[in-house]
Amino acid sequence: MSITELNGNEEYDRFLQQHQYSLIFFGSDSCPHCHEIAPFVEELAHNYPQLAVAHIEVTRVEVKGLPGVPVFLLYQGRQVIGTQVGADEEKLWALLQEQLGLE
Repeated sequence: MSITELNGNEEYDRFLQQHQYSLIFFGSDSCPHCHEIAPFVEELAHNYPQLAVAHIEVTRVEVKGLPGVPVFLLYQGRQVIGTQVGADEEKLWALLQEQLGLE
């Protein structure tokens, strides 16, 4: 699976409704930390088809309440079951292992 680019609230809602487990990556083209973790996120999308992965470019889509970027929200359906702030691959992987049992 590849990363889906979401460009608004309707796409975001539809994406969550269509997948049991979703990881949403809030990032910015101007964020060096976002670029650092992007290959890891691509790898997750490719290697774990049970996890739908999407990206939201915060400079093009209005997003409120984020403490910065990158931010990752893990959803089961429409419910947030985990959050990761920052470009820490180990912490993101630990979150996915804990919540989804990924190996």
